[in-house]
Amino acid sequence: INGNNLSTYQYIRGIFDQNKLSSNAPGFEWPIGSNKFVIFTTGLTASCMINGQLAQTSCSYLGEYLPGAIQNGQYYYDSTKFRIYKIEKSLGASQYDWQNWGYMVPYGAPYVDVNNNGNYEPMIDTPGVKNASQTIFACLTDINPSSHTSGEGYGGGITNPIMGIELHLTKWVYSYPSYNDVIFTKFEILNKGNQPWNR
Repeated sequence: INGNNLSTYQYIRGIFDQNKLSSNAPGFEWPIGSNKFVIFTTGLTASCMINGQLAQTSCSYLGEYLPGAIQNGQYYYDSTKFRIYKIEKSLGASQYDWQNWGYMVPYGAPYVDVNNNGNYEPMIDTPGVKNASQTIFACLTDINPSSHTSGEGYGGGITNPIMGIELHLTKWVYSYPSYNDVIFTKFEILNKGNQPWNR
């Protein structure tokens, strides 16, 4: 995402602000084009107790999420739908992700309902956060044990129990001068597993 004075990366495993395209380098550049970086890597690590046992999903260097959702307590993935979507408002409705944004609306992808009918319509409604110059969205989950690895660090690799997170991740920027140095991030965290989270 690079819609104002900031530039950063987002990965499907849940980490962001890291540049994995260039030998594991920092990726949160500020100001944009300066080759100066203020953050190396970021992600949402979550933990709880399930039936008295520690459950944790770590997200710092590799990430323990995968693209997809949870249906009936099971991993659901369709490669034609689950990925990172990006909308640049200035490019309009010709964008591939604009046309396919509706796949993610049931999972919390934001849009402006122009005709107020409660349904996303790609040639009528506007995908993304209202008035944002860029929006990215991804639906991720930790339910697949293959995504958990001790190589993640900071508590990674716990597979028994698994939390069963469905994470709806939205990031956006505005092109207004007062928001030139801000990237907004929204985490919507749902327990779609079969057990309650405690502590």
